[in-house]
Amino acid sequence: MARISPTLAAERLFPSAEQTDAMLRNITQRYAGTDPNGLHFCMAMGRLFNSLFTSMDKHFTHLGITQGRLIVLLHLDGATAGISPSTLALHCGVSRAAITKLLTGLEKQGYIQRIMAPYDRRAQTVQLTEAGRTFLDETMPNDQRRLAVIMEPFSALERQELLRLLTKIAQMFRTAIEEEGRELPVQ
Repeated sequence: MARISPTLAAERLFPSAEQTDAMLRNITQRYAGTDPNGLHFCMAMGRLFNSLFTSMDKHFTHLGITQGRLIVLLHLDGATAGISPSTLALHCGVSRAAITKLLTGLEKQGYIQRIMAPYDRRAQTVQLTEAGRTFLDETMPNDQRRLAVIMEPFSALERQELLRLLTKIAQMFRTAIEEEGRELPVQ
């Protein structure tokens, strides 16, 4: 498989203003009622998250773990009595099938252990192992320094405002997901 140059990869993540403007003009002309600013916003958010996840995946690959597995470890880190797989799935925002796959990988790495409940052989809890705790202790300080460097250009006030806006956006998309398939009023 041919490798994509970093320049070409960046162009795919961040098309030029001219490319974006041309695409928005075309769509606005073809489809009545198009909100070019809304479309531009959605595209920018998509590129932002794509670049965020690309950066995170590259970083986590270097650490020998996936982003999903790290999130599971972080949820388990504060749990003294362990957490059921279904509760972990809810906390991590993934399906039960996905949490099973994540837990299997973490178990193979020695970072978690599954413990059967004595009262019900079908029930189990998941706990962080000493190796999992050591992994977090060794990687999290560097990750937090890395994040601090990335976020350094933002003042504390800007960070609060950005978080407020991102929370609002997340709620807007949750509402859109809940309303998917419903008939929209004709304007």
